[in-house]
Amino acid sequence: MGFLTLLALWIILPFLFLILFILPLKLMITGLLDIVHIPGQIISIAINPRLRRNHALEHATINVLQRRYGAQNLGGMAREDGFFIRNWGDKRLLRRAAGEALMRLHRGEHHLAVHRQCGTSRAVANLVFAVLYLIVLLAGGRLQLGTVVLGGLALLLISPLLGTWVQRLFTTSIDVQGVAILGISPIFSGRGPVFPFSLLVGRTPEGFFVHTGGERWRNPVMR
Repeated sequence: MGFLTLLALWIILPFLFLILFILPLKLMITGLLDIVHIPGQIISIAINPRLRRNHALEHATINVLQRRYGAQNLGGMAREDGFFIRNWGDKRLLRRAAGEALMRLHRGEHHLAVHRQCGTSRAVANLVFAVLYLIVLLAGGRLQLGTVVLGGLALLLISPLLGTWVQRLFTTSIDVQGVAILGISPIFSGRGPVFPFSLLVGRTPEGFFVHTGGERWRNPVMR
């Protein structure tokens, strides 16, 4: 075995150990800790049609921003009266992206309502993975390398699919008929929409809050 091969093994093996052993165990522990509040969080979203619609529009807006403008570090959170878009600084482009997202959802592009980095769906996927992984470990009686490897592969293959399934069935709604984008407000330091006087001090917003409603909707592409 040559020197380069040995060097490659010394570099690759720690990463394999991290991916196939440490990461599954970490996710199992995190998922089990989340078992208290995640189910309640999912239920509260699932029974709230307005929140599910805004969640879908939030995802669609982020998808449009990422694909059209290359933004990759966006964050979002839906509420009954709208949704946050964080790590974005251009109000005009956000307005156009949100309008485009709503219009495309109306046209039937329902895939936009799902986002692979949705935090709630990842938490649910990790929770289910943790429970199944713990069952496998208990059934085996002891921690075995083969079980850990299978758990790591399951994490890579099953969790994204499970997260997408949870979004489609429980946390988003593609029924956006009547949804209107009413306005956009800047947000600063995680405090939500700010009062007008905050705009006078020259602070740079960390994102925006997109206000939604259902009565004043006229044209999905806002100018």
